Amino acid sequence: MSCTELAWRVFFTLLTAFAMSLSAVETRTVEAHAIQSEIVLDGILNEADWQGPAATGFTQREPVAGAASTEPTEVRIAYTPATLYIGIRAKDSDPGAVTAKEMRNDAELYNDDAVAVLLDTFLDHRNGYVFETNPNGARTEGLINDEGESVNMEWDGLWQVAARRTEDGWAAEMAIPFSTLRFEPGSDWGLNVRRMIRRKNEEAYWSPIPLEADIWRFSLAGRLTGLDGISPGLNLRAKPFAVASGREDLTRRKSAGTVSEERPAMSDDMGLDLKWGVGRGLSLDLTVNTDFAESEADEQQVNLSRFSLFLPEKREFFLENAGIFEFGPRNAFGPPAFRPFFSRRIGLGEDGEALPIEFGGRLTGRTGPWSLGVLDARTTGTGTDDWGVLRVRRQVGGATNVGMMATRHDSPDGESRLYGADADWKNSSSRLKVRGFWAGSDDPQAGTDWAGGMGASYKGPVWRWSLDALQIGDDFESETGFLLRRGVRRFSPTLTFVPRPDIPGIRNLFFEGRGEVYTDLNGEVESSFLSVDLFALRTQKEDVFTLYAEQLSERLAEPFEIRPGVVIPAGEYRWDQQGFWFETNAARALYAIAWYQVGSFYNGDRTTHGGTVRVRPSRFLSAESSWDHNQIELPAGSFSTNLFRERLQVNLTPDLSTSAFVQFSDAAELLAANLRLGWTYRPGADLFLVLNQRWDAPTLGLRTVRDRQAILKLTYLIAV
Repeated sequence: MSCTELAWRVFFTLLTAFAMSLSAVETRTVEAHAIQSEIVLDGILNEADWQGPAATGFTQREPVAGAASTEPTEVRIAYTPATLYIGIRAKDSDPGAVTAKEMRNDAELYNDDAVAVLLDTFLDHRNGYVFETNPNGARTEGLINDEGESVNMEWDGLWQVAARRTEDGWAAEMAIPFSTLRFEPGSDWGLNVRRMIRRKNEEAYWSPIPLEADIWRFSLAGRLTGLDGISPGLNLRAKPFAVASGREDLTRRKSAGTVSEERPAMSDDMGLDLKWGVGRGLSLDLTVNTDFAESEADEQQVNLSRFSLFLPEKREFFLENAGIFEFGPRNAFGPPAFRPFFSRRIGLGEDGEALPIEFGGRLTGRTGPWSLGVLDARTTGTGTDDWGVLRVRRQVGGATNVGMMATRHDSPDGESRLYGADADWKNSSSRLKVRGFWAGSDDPQAGTDWAGGMGASYKGPVWRWSLDALQIGDDFESETGFLLRRGVRRFSPTLTFVPRPDIPGIRNLFFEGRGEVYTDLNGEVESSFLSVDLFALRTQKEDVFTLYAEQLSERLAEPFEIRPGVVIPAGEYRWDQQGFWFETNAARALYAIAWYQVGSFYNGDRTTHGGTVRVRPSRFLSAESSWDHNQIELPAGSFSTNLFRERLQVNLTPDLSTSAFVQFSDAAELLAANLRLGWTYRPGADLFLVLNQRWDAPTLGLRTVRDRQAILKLTYLIAV
């Protein structure tokens, strides 16, 4: 036997032993039982159904991976044919030290003592739901796709919870209607539960999660059994709404010595959102005369690059099951290079202004090994536009997904189409993932072309790496999506080292190198980015400090006007910059971030710094201030940018809150204020009062009103 053959045999023997050790890990199981008496949702677990066997024996992921949780937790599952009930006893040896600063629904509850319940309702070990609460009874929920490749915490599921402090910690009762969930009938579910004990910065799970994984690792979840005779009912929800609004546009133009003003315009409108559960796994959403008045305002950003900004979707209709439509390359950092479907293209202009949506329909969900997403919408503005998306994926075995996607955009300029296929594979431990995709486009203006790429990533407890390659043709177009640039190849490597040395007060060190290189299709470098975390650490109290250095390059084929009157000539540029980042534990009553960076910039210099301070004096009130400053010195001219944000949140109950969000950007010469009152007066039914005002503001002291708007929206839920 040759040395090579021996080496291969040893390799495969070790690999087989490793796989067998994984398969030998016992899956934790808890049984749900049918309710024998009525459960009153009050956070007091005194009903007989809360006295039976429980899911216990939680295991730490942080700070001591694999150790038993320092505080006991008991989780019990009960159900009626229509509703899933979850009872939680989070016991604590020091009940007075339990942290509960968040009262607002959809907040980041893991900054408090909190419990999150994960449900894999198709038992596909990849996708599911998360429902989270804290001792105040605040609610946060989300949709998880492909073990965290897509996390949609903007989704709003219909469920209820009651929680309260107790003499031995705190307790909660969740009630999740089966009509809120899509599930495989007659099957067990995947289940995991995470508990955060915030004063100890402890993260513990019922079904253990190793350091290299995270909360979304459904393949490591336990098993929920005993669900029998459950039904979502007809699963039909109609949500009619009425909107009354007034808008005043004050457009001041100096023309022949006159100033013109457009006077206030009043309007009222009605519409309808309809949701129907088609079978057990699919959801049909219809919307007529769509309105998104309650959506939070976009955050202003300063753009010092030649390319478009990427802003997140916040509108409810486009959020549910949004992960099903994911396709194309993954991005470890920065905006995506290419996304074939970007829902902000529908009903929003380039400046974020709303465009009328006459109607929209979506069919999304799963049935067996198949995932399906279909969307169709019509918008009006300068013309009538029809938008369509089809996404299909199939799980092959437990390790591989294959899929296809097709999009179309019919506009007065013609019909633009895109079509593609993708696949991904992961090994049994889910540490190694490999993926690839190909897409072609046919556009009336650009013609036909293609884009494609592949990548791999590995995430272990100490070492992590990824490598992605992508090519986008010169004439490739994606009118339904987001395309950062075309006619390029992109290569993106990362390498991360996270040791845990035995140093008092230090949880882990962190070293990372990440890069991104864009070339044209002839191999000539267009731009590059290389960043190295020279030294970073996280303390046991979860404060973070990072010292980093970066090197960038750009080849400008034509002059770049970075600011009006400030032009960077065509040519090749390379520059370096260094900086630090400091962040305190976000769970503290006083939370702060600070950063400072200095270095060259094209053919000049740049200094940037800023910070964020958030104060949470009680569960009813929080305030946050942030500032981002750039000082640019170039041969063609110098300029600075300042971006200020102020947020104030008042929460009287989890279902009644008001917020103020004020932004000022001197680069955009814009001051904007958004005031929002939201009241969920019954589950699924809301009242919103929204006030918006914008000023043209070269400085804070020199401003004139651009426009103002008042919106009152009432929704009502009819569920059968």
